[in-house]
Amino acid sequence: MKRINSIGKLILVGIFAVLFTPSCTNLDEELYDVVTPEEFLKGEEQYIAYLGAAYTKLYGYATGQVHQFQNSTTDQGMYPTRGSDWDDGGSHRRRSLHTWSYEDVNDAWGFAFSGISDCNRLIETFQVLVDNGDVPEEQAAKFIGELAGLRAFFYYILIDLYGNVPIVTGFSNADPNPANNPRAEVYSFIMDELAEWTPKLSKDVGGANYARMNYWAAKMVEAKMRLNAEVFTGTADWDGAIAACDEIINSGKFSLESDFFTNFNVKNEVSKEFIFAIPYDKVFAQGFNLPMNTLHYGSQETYNLTSQPWNGFCTMEEFYNSFEDEDLRKGDAGTLAGPGLRRGTFLAGYQYKADKVTLVVDNGAEATDPDGTKLNFTPKVNSIGPNTLRQEGARVGKWEYEIGGTSEMSNDYGVFRYADVLLMKAEAIWRKGNMSNPTDATALALVNQVRITHGGTGIAPLTTLDGPVSFKIEEGSQPGGALLAERGRELAFEIIRRQDLIRWGIYKEVGKWVPPSGFPGEVANPDPTRNIFPIPRQQMDNNENLVQNPGYTGG
Repeated sequence: MKRINSIGKLILVGIFAVLFTPSCTNLDEELYDVVTPEEFLKGEEQYIAYLGAAYTKLYGYATGQVHQFQNSTTDQGMYPTRGSDWDDGGSHRRRSLHTWSYEDVNDAWGFAFSGISDCNRLIETFQVLVDNGDVPEEQAAKFIGELAGLRAFFYYILIDLYGNVPIVTGFSNADPNPANNPRAEVYSFIMDELAEWTPKLSKDVGGANYARMNYWAAKMVEAKMRLNAEVFTGTADWDGAIAACDEIINSGKFSLESDFFTNFNVKNEVSKEFIFAIPYDKVFAQGFNLPMNTLHYGSQETYNLTSQPWNGFCTMEEFYNSFEDEDLRKGDAGTLAGPGLRRGTFLAGYQYKADKVTLVVDNGAEATDPDGTKLNFTPKVNSIGPNTLRQEGARVGKWEYEIGGTSEMSNDYGVFRYADVLLMKAEAIWRKGNMSNPTDATALALVNQVRITHGGTGIAPLTTLDGPVSFKIEEGSQPGGALLAERGRELAFEIIRRQDLIRWGIYKEVGKWVPPSGFPGEVANPDPTRNIFPIPRQQMDNNENLVQNPGYTGG
C-alpha cells in the first residue's frame, strides 16, 4: 500500500495551509461572491489545491475546544487550575464538574460551522462552473463529493456536541440567521449526504489521497454515525455499523501497526492505520500544540523545546492505573535511578533533562509538595483546583515530542484509525446480541486483535467483556465494561471518550466520582441533559431563530 512520504506531506500541507486564507467563524459572516470562471484555476491539480481552503479549518481540531470537550469532561483527564494558571474564569473546572454554561462552549461551534461555510462556498463554486460549462459534471462531482464528505464530518462533530444545530448547505444565498434543526433531522441529513456522495469518492489511499476525505474516510463517518444512532435518533443501527466497519476491514487497505507508537511518531504519515488524518507541520500547518497544553514548565529541559510549556492537561489516577504495568502502551515511570525506558501513553514519575542523567528541578514547587523540587509527575491528583499542585497528574506522552521542537508539532493527527474500526465492530456485534453474551467469541477476538497487537505478548488476553462501569466509579459493574475500558486504553486522548461514555449511558455518572481529598465544596452535575452542550451565548445573542437545548438557560 502506497503511503505519503515526507516530501509529499510538505506539498500537501502547502496546498492546504499556504494558498488559502481561512474565512470567518460566525454563521452570520459576510458573504462574498464565488470565484468567476475567468478567475478560477484551471486543471485537475489546481482544482485539488482549491479544496485546501476547507481543509485548513481542520487545524483547530487536535488541541482546540473539540479536544477539551471530548477529553476533559470525562474520566480520562482534566485541566486543573494550578494557582493562576488554567483558571480561565473557572471554565475548565466547570467542564470537569459538568456544570458548564452557554458562556463556555462557543469555540467548537465556530470551528465546525466555519469549516461548513468553506465547504458550502467551494461546492457552490464548482456547481457554478458546471452550470456554465467550464468544468465537466463528472469531473466536478468527485470534488463536490469530497467537500460534501468533509462537510458531513463537521456536522458529525456538531450533532455529537450540540445535537440540535442548523442545517446550512448554501453560501451566497444562505440565511444569515438559520433556525436549528432537531437532532434526528441532522442525522438524516448527514446520512443522506453520505449515501449520495460517498460512491463518487476515490477508494485509493496514500499519496495524493492521504489526509483527504476519500471513500474510506467518508465510510468511517458513516460507521460513527450508525454506531451512535441510538443516541442521535433513539433508534439503534448495529447492523449498519457492522456493515460499514466490514467494508473498511474487507478492503484490505488498512492494518494494525505492530508498533503502537508508529501512529504517534513525529514522522507518522507512514501509518497503515490512518483512515483520515490531519497533516500538521510545525512551520506550514500549525495548530497541534500538545506540548504546550500538557507538559510542565520544566519539561522544556527534557525536550530542549524552544518555548516553555503551560503545565495544563493531565490524566486521572484511575485511568492511569487501568493500564497493566506490562501493557506496552502504558510506558515506564521515571524513578530517582533514571528515566523510564519505555515510551508510553503517559509521562509519569521523575523527569530528566535531555541528557537523561540530570533530574529536572521545579524551583516553583509548592512547599506542601511531598516531592520537593524534583519534578515528579504523580498519577494522583488531589484537587481540580484552584490550587492543584504543579507536579500532580501524569501527562500525555502518546505523541512523540521532537527534541529541539517548537510549541507546534509536525506529528500528523489520526482522526480515524483502523484500531477503532475493529473495536467499533466488536461493540456493535456485542450490542446486537442484546448484551446477553459478554464473552461473544467474535467480539472478543476483535478486542484481543487490537489489545495483543498493540500491547505486546506480555498482555494477557481478555477472558470476558464484563468489567467496571468506568475508571472513575470503583463500585459496581455492567456488561461490556471491559470493552469500554479497552476502548479507553487504545484510544486515549483521541477525542472519543465522551462519546463512548454517553453511548454506554454512564457519562452523567462520571462526575459523581470523588478522588482522595475530593473536589472541596463542589459536587458534579449528573443531569443527563448534559449529554449535549448548550447553544453558545454568542450564537444565541446573534441569532434570534435559535432555540436553546433542553436543560440550559440563556437565550
